[in-house]
Amino acid sequence: MKGLLISVTVSILVLSCAPKSTQVNLDKALVFFEDIDSLCSIDDGKLWGVNLYGPILIVDSETRTVIANMPDNENQLKRNYGVYVGELPKEISIANTTVEWLGQNWAMVSMNAISSESEYNRNRLIIHESWHREQKKFGVKFITSSNQHLDE
Repeated sequence: MKGLLISVTVSILVLSCAPKSTQVNLDKALVFFEDIDSLCSIDDGKLWGVNLYGPILIVDSETRTVIANMPDNENQLKRNYGVYVGELPKEISIANTTVEWLGQNWAMVSMNAISSESEYNRNRLIIHESWHREQKKFGVKFITSSNQHLDE
């Protein structure tokens, strides 16, 4: 009985210290993508002339795991639980931005930047980056500016 109790206690401790399951992130990402698809379908390109739902990457900055809403053009991402999973190469910086990778242009969002409290803020961020992915089509140039005053 004592051996069983020790085994159960050790198992509980090991499981409670284990990192969060990737499945949890896949579940969340699938909901995020479904929400964005739904919101973009409501507009259906009326505002900008193009539906903003397109290639999206959500990146875990600790593991560099990417969760995408659609397959890539080079078939590198693996379908898993309704999303596509892979690993972002070290030479690509993780940021809320757009990125050319695996043969297409993606909206990239860091999982750390996604609000867990506000669905509105999460959707706004992902749609914002999706707009940047498409901004060349609108004729809006990328402008890089220095915002040093924000550090003061």
